[in-house]
Amino acid sequence: MRSIVDLKQKKLLDIMRTIQIHKPIAKPDVAIRSNISTVTAHTIITELENDGLVTPTGESKSTGGRKAVLYAPNPEFGYIISLNHGRSKVTTSIYDFSLKILYTNISRSDITNSNLAIDNIKEEINHAIESSGVPKDKILGIGITLPGQINHNDGVVVGLLNLDDWSNIPLKSIIEKITGIPTCVYNDNRANIISCKWLGKVSESAIAAYIDISDGVGVGLMIKGEVFSGSHSFAGELGHLDARSKITCKCGNKGCAETLVCSAHVISQVQKKFNPTFTAVDSTKTCINEIIQMAKNGNEGVYKIIKDATQNIGFIIDSVIKAYDPDKIIIYNPWLMHFEELYDEVLDDVFNRCKWLKRGTVDIELDTDNIIDSYGPASIVMENLFTFDLENRIMLKLDKSSSA
Repeated sequence: MRSIVDLKQKKLLDIMRTIQIHKPIAKPDVAIRSNISTVTAHTIITELENDGLVTPTGESKSTGGRKAVLYAPNPEFGYIISLNHGRSKVTTSIYDFSLKILYTNISRSDITNSNLAIDNIKEEINHAIESSGVPKDKILGIGITLPGQINHNDGVVVGLLNLDDWSNIPLKSIIEKITGIPTCVYNDNRANIISCKWLGKVSESAIAAYIDISDGVGVGLMIKGEVFSGSHSFAGELGHLDARSKITCKCGNKGCAETLVCSAHVISQVQKKFNPTFTAVDSTKTCINEIIQMAKNGNEGVYKIIKDATQNIGFIIDSVIKAYDPDKIIIYNPWLMHFEELYDEVLDDVFNRCKWLKRGTVDIELDTDNIIDSYGPASIVMENLFTFDLENRIMLKLDKSSSA
């Protein structure tokens, strides 16, 4: 197995992703989808089966010849702890090796105090292990995502916007020291673009972008299968491009594009003009859902506020296209999925801004089920399971089996 680890690592990862996305799947189909020879697919899948990473789940329908064995990830091989820390809440989940959710808990957490937030992360991890009943020695990794500048190679939180308390925090090493479990720490939007790979939304060879326009504006970028972070872990912060806004952004500047398109802006405008009965405990998501319903029920003033915010989304997409020339763009926005005509206007605006770009040359897709974000922390663990150094539980298992 060492030859696979050293020389065919990318093929191994491609095969695992292919089996995960298209399960159950036969070896010849894996070869076609992974663009490798049937012999290579057969060899690697046989070794993965021997080591317990994949398992046969049945046979394909006969076409007159021998039935092909179908394979899927072995859900009992190990488990992943996934923790997404937003600005006011933490979502903690446990996945099995087939990326099926076994446990989820959502709790409030104040991210402004790093010590309290990290203590809460530790508590949520311990609570997840205790409540799920998953054996700790079967946990393959912990994935943690946060909204900020993060050096994911070292697992260091470089900084969170306007929060001086988060400065060069070695979160990966802190959590690993407490738990003894390999840990990945990523910016949430960069985790989202990796999630797109594991959900089959983008191909390994694509130049792709995931744009989240909700609480703010975040862009996860992938170039030929690799996450692009930039020199200072700040690539993709296109919400802070100057869009001539007069509103002061949370970064401290005036003019940032996200001040015109984010959920907080829409909520603020609706509150000023219509004074809806939002409460102090209502989440941003709850408020936006109520605003969407107001517009759908015929409130033209609320609809206009949503439409005005939507007109600036084209500026963000246009900036991504001109900066990175992607093959695929996936967009999440909480209201676009409810107003098809506004989404069509956004696309018209994008292609009007890019006169040289023909429709169809860039695949622009709306994330309507909003599952990409929830899979982000688990996906970064899956992506890194075969590249953890000596602490990688999968690599240790493969090494032991190859030397037995």
